[in-house]
Amino acid sequence: MLRIRAFWGRFNTVWGLKSADGRLGLELYFYDYDRAERRTKISSFLNAFPDLFAPSFTIDDGIPFFMCSIEFNAEDSGLLEARTHMTTIDLYTDGFGGTTSAGLCHAWDGVSLTLKNIYRFYESHPDRAEITSAMAASARTSQIKKLPPELCAGAWQEEIFVFAQKRTSDCVYFSRIKIQAVRDLCAKFAFPPEIIGFLADQDANLAHHLFDVGIDYTVSSGGDALPAKAGLYGLL
Repeated sequence: MLRIRAFWGRFNTVWGLKSADGRLGLELYFYDYDRAERRTKISSFLNAFPDLFAPSFTIDDGIPFFMCSIEFNAEDSGLLEARTHMTTIDLYTDGFGGTTSAGLCHAWDGVSLTLKNIYRFYESHPDRAEITSAMAASARTSQIKKLPPELCAGAWQEEIFVFAQKRTSDCVYFSRIKIQAVRDLCAKFAFPPEIIGFLADQDANLAHHLFDVGIDYTVSSGGDALPAKAGLYGLL
């Protein structure tokens, strides 16, 4: 982490701690809003961390992405370790929709791009009608008979509400929420007890921070929302 912050700079990296099927994972997101005229070349980043990707892995810095991310696996011991060599890196570009912004995520394997996710960002309180319309237009979410209250905009006093459509799930993100809401969400969506305990122990120290929490869900044959993954995000 110290190497990454030293290379990329402070507050330009977001960490995402993922919980799914009783296992943890980690994803790191690197921001550079200069896009194609970026300050730091991805090729330089890959050279600085040669243990992450095979030497033959290349990327076109001319693609106008404002963020890229790499994902780590969690071993049974609970330690987060990179694969022998990562084979993909996710690239995020501007999209369309939402009221504040939108984005697209593509996976890059060194040769080609594959569309993964579509994101739309809204101001949670004033944009309720637009949020409702966007979720009702989703092939997946529209099948839910009644969206659980904990997945609805405004449920966690978030400043920004994000609705994402992914290949195998839809997802809602509650952005810029306080630590008590984070603790409640992590407990509700089955983060490991040690994570929940840590957040409780550090409540006072974290009270001045705002975090993001994302919930991926699928739909049962009976029309119920089935949580599939939860993510907790903060700045490095």
